[in-house]
Parts: sequence; structure tokens; C-alpha cells
Amino acid sequence: MSHNTEEQIDIYNDLGLTPVINAIGNKTTLGGSTATTKVRAAMDAANEYYVDMPELMEVSGERIATLLDVEAAFVTSGCASAIVHAAAGVMAGTDKEMIGRLPDTTGMRNEFIFQQKQRYFYDRCYVVPGGQLVIAGDEHGCTIEEMEAAIGPNTAAIGYVDKTRGNSDSSLVSIEEAMAIGGTHGLPVIVDAAYQSFPIEKLRWIAGAADIVCFGGKYFGAPSSTGFLCGRSDLVQAASRQGFVASQSGDRPRSFGRSMKVDRQEIVGMVVALEEWLTIDHEDRILGYLAKARVVQEAIKTLPSLSSEVALTNSHTGASLSITFDPGTIGKTGLQIKEILASENPSILLGGSDTLLHLALHTLHDGQEQRIADRLLAAFTE
Repeated sequence: MSHNTEEQIDIYNDLGLTPVINAIGNKTTLGGSTATTKVRAAMDAANEYYVDMPELMEVSGERIATLLDVEAAFVTSGCASAIVHAAAGVMAGTDKEMIGRLPDTTGMRNEFIFQQKQRYFYDRCYVVPGGQLVIAGDEHGCTIEEMEAAIGPNTAAIGYVDKTRGNSDSSLVSIEEAMAIGGTHGLPVIVDAAYQSFPIEKLRWIAGAADIVCFGGKYFGAPSSTGFLCGRSDLVQAASRQGFVASQSGDRPRSFGRSMKVDRQEIVGMVVALEEWLTIDHEDRILGYLAKARVVQEAIKTLPSLSSEVALTNSHTGASLSITFDPGTIGKTGLQIKEILASENPSILLGGSDTLLHLALHTLHDGQEQRIADRLLAAFTE
């Protein structure tokens, strides 16, 4: 299905904005993701009626848990929100009074152990609800002994981010080792697995690999503003007590997550997207990306000093296209080519450097590959 109608372009132009053909990837700054036809239809259907939101949150979590064979799950407004909910739930538990005091964690265990080499932009999610990071190891790695030495009377949990794409890092404490440490000391392990949606075997494994595991919906075709956490039922229940509907039902705790609202349409869309992602033919999906790459390759194949290569990726992205060339022969650098494509309407955004252009294929809509091919050829030759 094509997404390049003039009406769709005018939606942004009427607001004074330039629509973007996204050849970079699932960037939040570009809107994150595009729902599939099936997901959009489900969201449209959900829009026709209102629903009891606490019940929807409960049954959607049950459906996700069943799909991934875990104890429980809870929908959130993205993966970062899932981590915040998880951290808040671990610290305050299900106690109404303690929930209402966050981010004041006086009297609560509020320290989260994090390996220095795993420090990243989103470890702040543990701090937002009142937690403190306790760093183990250094930039070269962390040993089991160093992680255990970081445990103290105020330790609430072990934080972990899986940034691997199929390659383990022997210099770090693994998820399995962290779980063993946590089990010995009675500490849960919280894993950020935001984009670990593929291969499907990896998704299913990591969903059950720790006490709480957090995912971002945009990496499997759900709305960018969705995500979920899953794992131990008691910890998921504590996290759900921090949810946006908790403050409006039951004993109405002053939930930390009240500002992290998710629409009923988004919740339905996320569940349907996960169901679809777990059942579609991913080989066929990737073949579709390769077909898009060939359109671009065919258009520029006769240009001097230029070569292109498709790389298969062991992740949700499936495949990418790299174009290398000699700026001296072409008469333009890769950065100049990028600027030319980005300056038009709709704008085309792609990665690259002086001698390289890089195209993510999984965020291209049908037909956009031809537009990229035409404009790339013009930019190289004009």
C-alpha cells in the first residue's frame, strides 16, 4: 500500500512542516514507527467505542503474557516509561502510601546497580522516580565479584541493558549471571530490551530471561508511543499500581505514571502489532526490503566510482543498503548529497559520510524506494 498521496503530504505542508521519507530508521525524532494495515484497522475499530480502561489494561497484559509465555505483562507509553514503572514498582511495591511519596524514597530501598560499561542515555529512567545508580566495574567491564561488592542494604534491583545484536560481551556480567546474583541476594533484575524484537527466538528468550523485561513497541510495528514490561507477576503488579489508570480506580493511589497515559487505540494497536510480528513470514518481510534496495541499486549502477552493497542484519531492521563512491570523481561528497536530498519536499533523510551513503530499508513505505532512486541519481549527476 502506497503512503505517498498528495493528501498525506498536504497534512504536514498545511502545518508548515516538511514530510520526511525516512531512510534512517526507527528514530523517535521522526515519529518512531508506522503501523501496518492490520494494526491501523484494529486501532480504527477501537476508536469507535469507549472501553473500561482498567479492564483493557488487564486483558492486554494477559494477552501479551500468553503470547510470550511469561507470567504477566503491562502496557506502557514506550520502553523508557516501562523502565520508570518498573523502577518505581520495585521501590514502592503496592503500598498506597509509599506509591504516593515517590520520588521521595525516604525509608525505601532505592539503589539500582548498573555496570559502568553499560551506562547509556536511558539509565536516567531509574533516577526519575527517585532511584539512585550505584556503578559497578569500569569502562573496560565488570566482574561478578565487582557486581556483588556493589550490593548494599539499600539496593533495590540490578539494572541491565541488552545492547547486543547477537554478540555477547565477555567483559560484562551476563543476564544469566546477573539473575544468579540477584537470586542469591533477593534482588530483581530489570532488563531494557527495547529493540530486541528479532530474531523471534531472541525476543521470546529475553522476554523470560529476567524478573522484569522492558520493550519498545516501535520495533515491531506498534505505535511509537507504546511499549510494555513483562516478567514476574508480583513485580508486574507493583509496576501496574504506578500506571495511569490506577489513580482513577480502586483505592486510587497517587501513581507516579499518571502522566504516562496510553490511548485505548494505542493499547489495542500494540497487542495486534505483537501478534502480527510473532506470526508473519519474516523471510518474506526481508525479501521486500531487498527488493527496495535493488530499485535504488539499479538506478545508480552505471555511475563511475560507485558501488553498493546490501547487508543483512540480525535485528528488526532486516537489511540495509550502503553506497560508496569517490567524491573526486562524482564531484560531490556524501554529506552534500545528503543535504540535497534533505532540502527537497518531501525531504529524504539517510545516513552517511563524505564517501558513504547508508539507507535503512525497513522504514521505507512502498513506492518511496523509487523516489529515492530518482532523486539520488539526479543528485549524483546534476
